[in-house]
Amino acid sequence: PDLEEGGAVFAAPLLGQMLRRLPAQMAPLLPEVVSAVVTRVGTARQPNLVAALLSIFARLAHADANALVSLLAGMPAPAGPGGGSGDGDGVPPAASALELVMRAWMGFQPDVQGAFDIKLTTSALALLLHTAHPALHAVGVRGELAVSSGGVVGSAPRTRSRAKAAGPEVYTVVPLPGKMLELLADAVLEAAEVAAGDGDDAEWQDEEDDGNEDEDDEKDAGGGDGGGRTGGLAGGFGGDLLERLLSKGIDDDDGDDADEAEDPIMAIDTAAFLADRLRALHGAGQLAALAAGLNPSQQRALMTLLQ
Repeated sequence: PDLEEGGAVFAAPLLGQMLRRLPAQMAPLLPEVVSAVVTRVGTARQPNLVAALLSIFARLAHADANALVSLLAGMPAPAGPGGGSGDGDGVPPAASALELVMRAWMGFQPDVQGAFDIKLTTSALALLLHTAHPALHAVGVRGELAVSSGGVVGSAPRTRSRAKAAGPEVYTVVPLPGKMLELLADAVLEAAEVAAGDGDDAEWQDEEDDGNEDEDDEKDAGGGDGGGRTGGLAGGFGGDLLERLLSKGIDDDDGDDADEAEDPIMAIDTAAFLADRLRALHGAGQLAALAAGLNPSQQRALMTLLQ
């Protein structure tokens, strides 16, 4: 928790790999690990750090979503700055780790970057929602902008002077499950937009691939260490992964690509995964009430997904 933010961003992927590759060894340490990550979420200020930490909770949700919710619900929110204290936005202070983590997740899910991490966190949200755990329904998260403490309507233009005079913006509080479904609907909409743009981007992508072909050939022909990297990882977690993470740095995506390619999460068909969980909610009579709070485009996206 005391690691500076730049280092914490770097450490989060390593912890995620340890959870995946060493489940038996990590199991006795999970309460301590989760407590430390919760504390770091509460003090984090960089969106990319919060997004990186969310992937750890997503990994745990894929292992056992019900157990994760129960663990967080029974864990008090950490004390101190960014822990259980409120920030004057109209949302009550977090009393439990579940409230703190899920509020951060709802706020920073749009900051998650990379196809793999988006798949990981989005599918984890579907798993958590699918549990229908009572503790989730007891959590309130930030909703729409309401009024500032100075009584200024949230929709009015908020200039710097007006913001200073009016005080912090105040938001409504909405139930967590409805917000989770909203994020899932937004993910479906975004995926549809990307799919619609694939045709336009195909020609540009082909040209880029042609331009890099010679460079790639030179790398393959050179002595390099790239040829043996994947083979070393196939045997399981070990010094090769740790050494590569520490020596190559977070800006080198080659190792990340190798880890992600062999990760079972990568094989998930996100649309089918979401549809299966949402159909189960619909069958239990829970989906309609949650979807009532969505806007028309979000509702249409889910209806299309479930057809």
